[in-house]
Amino acid sequence: MGIVVPLENLAESKVIRKQDSNNETKEIGPDDKYYIIYTIMMLFGIMHLLPISFFATANDYWMHKFRNTSLPTIDPRFRSSLQSNFESGSTIAQTVPTVICMVLSTMFAYKIRLRTRVLVSLIVLASCLALATVFIKIDTDAWQIGFFAFTMTILAIMNGILALFQVSTLALLSKFPENYMKTFLVGQGVGGIFSSGLQVVALILGTSSEASAMIYFLIGTLMALVTLILFYVTKHLNFYQYHIGSSLEEVKRDLISLSEVRDIAGKIWSSLVITMAAALAYVPTHPAIAALVASEHRGDHTPWTEKYFVAVITFLFSDICCLVGRILASTLKRRPSDISLAAIAILRMIIFPPLFMFCNALPRSHLSVWFPHDWQYIIILGSFMISSGYLFNIAFLNVIRLAPENQENAYLIMQTCIGVVGAIFSPLGVLCVHLL
Repeated sequence: MGIVVPLENLAESKVIRKQDSNNETKEIGPDDKYYIIYTIMMLFGIMHLLPISFFATANDYWMHKFRNTSLPTIDPRFRSSLQSNFESGSTIAQTVPTVICMVLSTMFAYKIRLRTRVLVSLIVLASCLALATVFIKIDTDAWQIGFFAFTMTILAIMNGILALFQVSTLALLSKFPENYMKTFLVGQGVGGIFSSGLQVVALILGTSSEASAMIYFLIGTLMALVTLILFYVTKHLNFYQYHIGSSLEEVKRDLISLSEVRDIAGKIWSSLVITMAAALAYVPTHPAIAALVASEHRGDHTPWTEKYFVAVITFLFSDICCLVGRILASTLKRRPSDISLAAIAILRMIIFPPLFMFCNALPRSHLSVWFPHDWQYIIILGSFMISSGYLFNIAFLNVIRLAPENQENAYLIMQTCIGVVGAIFSPLGVLCVHLL
């Protein structure tokens, strides 16, 4: 057994050095008491995608808000112009601010203290979700265009601030041991299950579109507030102070140069290829085409085929599979080589879009259905999502090995590339739907 000797104080935390069996002295930090930092990293992962996921899940609510008020019921055959343009408007409100803020955050956000960035991001997210909750019970029928513009503005603000939040949390994670990155990545998978699971619960309870939206936005607001409060108290934790170091040094450093970007990108090229190929595979497949896949038994008009199939299979089941892939990446010790993983990611990007297109996605006018059965679609979807979760996690975890001295910048470069690729190729989803 080693001898543990307490030494001087550093950032109000006790530094400890441990003498191992080989008489080598190794510095270790204080314990993560009550696993508070673990919990916060899990919440950070959940909050990465949850706010926007809730907005997308509340689609029926938006269709109700922007309905043709001259008709007694919502009829898909007679959609209003606001209903028809909601998806395209949402896409613009998400991609444009995300890319702009992602690039700006990567380049200049370090001028603001890391802790301040995270706290401000969570405050703005909680405020936007709370504001969206308030408007659920306000009658907006008389000013639908104004409310549409207001909703797009809220979406744009949320996506812009989420870009800052994502860049900031990745910078924060680079200062902690690898297990905290694993916890964060698992949290991203849990966030998807949380959102799609709530949708299924709302369907089972038979709640109205307004009641469902109230549940989504209230829970989103509470999650943001809980994360904010827990992160605020970290300043009193020795473990946090020990790993975060001095905030004054990080705001004084120079802007990352183009040569540094090239050097880091060269080191993490395999992770960049994996993440960009994995992100690109999502654009024409899930949810663009997957959300259109109908059960082979749709003619029976049962609750399963009419109400639950898409919510349970396309969303909840796929999110569970993604989490399985993330957990496998975090737990399996043997990993394929970097070249093999990059090749698999590229091959997967080429193979899966046609497989989804030949499933029973409706309506379709040009392509025949090669995979008409539900079990075939479930196998294709499950394979796609498990491999997706695995590859994303592996790519981020490999950065610790590929660029140990530049983890923060490496994560930021990867996150920026994912955002830019998603924005540039976003029209692919619409194109593939038209090709059906």
